[in-house]
Amino acid sequence: MGVWDVVWSYSDWLLVLGLLLLAAHTYATWNHDFFSKKGLPYTKPWPIFGNMGQAVLKQTSFADILLRMYRQHKGHRVNGMFQMTLPITVINDPELLKRIVVKDFDHFVDHYSIIPPEVDPLFAGNLFFLKGQRWRDMRATLSPAFTSSKMKNMFLLLSKCGQQMGDFLEETFNKQGQRWRDMRATLSPAFTSSKMKNMFLLLSKCGKQMGDFLEETFNKQGGRDLLSRFGLPVILVLKRNLFAFFCDGHTGKDVHSIEMKDLFTRFTNDVIASTAFGVTVDSLKNPNNEFYLAGKELTNFEGLRSLVFMGYTLCSGLMKFLRIPFTSPEVSKFIHTLVTDTLRTREREGIVRPDMIHLLMEARKETVSDGVNGGKAKLDLTDEDITAQATVFFLAGFDTASTLLCFASYFVALNEDVQDRLQAEIDLVFEDEVTYETVHSMKYLDMVIS
Repeated sequence: MGVWDVVWSYSDWLLVLGLLLLAAHTYATWNHDFFSKKGLPYTKPWPIFGNMGQAVLKQTSFADILLRMYRQHKGHRVNGMFQMTLPITVINDPELLKRIVVKDFDHFVDHYSIIPPEVDPLFAGNLFFLKGQRWRDMRATLSPAFTSSKMKNMFLLLSKCGQQMGDFLEETFNKQGQRWRDMRATLSPAFTSSKMKNMFLLLSKCGKQMGDFLEETFNKQGGRDLLSRFGLPVILVLKRNLFAFFCDGHTGKDVHSIEMKDLFTRFTNDVIASTAFGVTVDSLKNPNNEFYLAGKELTNFEGLRSLVFMGYTLCSGLMKFLRIPFTSPEVSKFIHTLVTDTLRTREREGIVRPDMIHLLMEARKETVSDGVNGGKAKLDLTDEDITAQATVFFLAGFDTASTLLCFASYFVALNEDVQDRLQAEIDLVFEDEVTYETVHSMKYLDMVIS
């Protein structure tokens, strides 16, 4: 049987496969001429992934993709890009952007959301993704809850978290310093002159062993530069490490190491737990507490959640029909139970705490415009609504704040003049305690953070 006979025997299957591939390609590229029809510049997309291929493959960040496109289309007020198969218009002109978000805001009130609130109310039911009149009512209810005076009352909770982190660092550094002192006191008597003399025979044998190896290698390869390329670097590394081990304490400076991203992530977690959810946790001394683990899971958009997001982007109708939530059911249940238990306890016992839960409970009592003849009506702010609004603060502040603090501490460490000037301002302003007013008065701190 010839090749063509084999191919012909499978012709029906090959035809079906070809039609499927053609249909898949058509589905993945059917709107790739969207911007060219409108005369807008755009970056040529890939099938299915659009302009997000590098972000999906973890080769670059979404922010870098936007920056590259901005530079590519610099000079144009707007340009187009594709988020997977969805065409998106990107605004490059600051004046046009200001007009959209200020003067013509009534025409651009809704954020794009691919996850329906009825499927995942925790993620899609917050203020950022609400639409239309529901968004207006929720914003009118929440805005008075975050005035300067009310945020000032909440500052005490944040200050306590800062003190908690300060105590942890002091305790950690003291432990690290004492551990080094104990180890050095233990090892130093083992390396007296007499004991090193007895050990010299072993060192001599190792030296002879290396000499025999080098001589054998020279004879085999005829190389004369092997020692400079191999032996000397190893000797220098050994010498440097031994010197650091035995003599680091003689510099008079205590050297401590700590993972700053993890430190600030746990600090941010404690701040959000206290100010947004009304619970007190110490993620530094209790690193595996349930709230911290739930928060890490909530803000982790990799693995299965990235596949769910891709599914909603490509086939939102099917994902909605299957009712596949974006947030894991375990995390949703934990957060919802936490908030509802807190609400019931405060309502029953009359507890008042200057946090976001209290502000939202007070917002339940307020009235908003009903949009008809200037009338007033009370917004139906359910427990699910309060849970969603508290959760959005976790999503918005958990990784962003910790990353900002991490980069700020890194650059302050690199620039000692900035560090000295900042420390001088701190010493000048603070006396007994940190207050809301003193933090706002620190101009150089604002310059460093900004």
